[in-house]
Amino acid sequence: MVGVAKETGVWAVVPLKSLRGAKKRLADLLDEEQREAFVTAMARDVLAALVASSGIDGIVVVSDAAAVTEVALEYGARVLPEGEQPGLSGAIACAARLLVADRVDRMMVVHGDIPLAIPADFELLLENTGPAPSVTIVPCRNEDGSNVMICTPPDAIPFLYGPASCSAHQRAARDAGIEARIERLPRLALDIDTPEDLAFLLERHAEGEANPATARFLSGLDLSTRFG
Repeated sequence: MVGVAKETGVWAVVPLKSLRGAKKRLADLLDEEQREAFVTAMARDVLAALVASSGIDGIVVVSDAAAVTEVALEYGARVLPEGEQPGLSGAIACAARLLVADRVDRMMVVHGDIPLAIPADFELLLENTGPAPSVTIVPCRNEDGSNVMICTPPDAIPFLYGPASCSAHQRAARDAGIEARIERLPRLALDIDTPEDLAFLLERHAEGEANPATARFLSGLDLSTRFG
């Protein structure tokens, strides 16, 4: 793929690794097939929320997995191979370079395991994002990770995903002469990695807050005896 956009505006970038073998920290609660179905359900809900968000001009899914490609195309997303640079940071950097080359003004990086995401949250972020150069970060619940990040322009800072990425991205922004804006949005702060995250999601599901695909998956589970 030479380019992805050919227009200015805001593009969302969703990195999705292979569905198979995902979320191994949930292996005591969900078998491999269930984990794959869970990741697929969350990705569907994230993509659906992005599609329904005003102000987002397009979606790029970064992945080399055929199953991910099938899901991405269902939502009209363009698929970009992960490229030669290793890891999540390399994949996002590759997407940023292509978006800059295609004259896209702003990139919103959204992880695919944020099952409570709704369009209003993405729209609020865009409304509160400043002019170039700027960086906005939505941290996860423990303030460690960068669940959502808006960069204007897309290559405003180097990408430093991994442990303590929220702090790392703030430092990278300061090094670039930018004061990163931190937005704490509860629905976007919940990413699912650990049994504790899943337990919290089940509580939200019981309150009717889970999005459709994730809700259907959770409704088919009986985990009541596995949480002590």
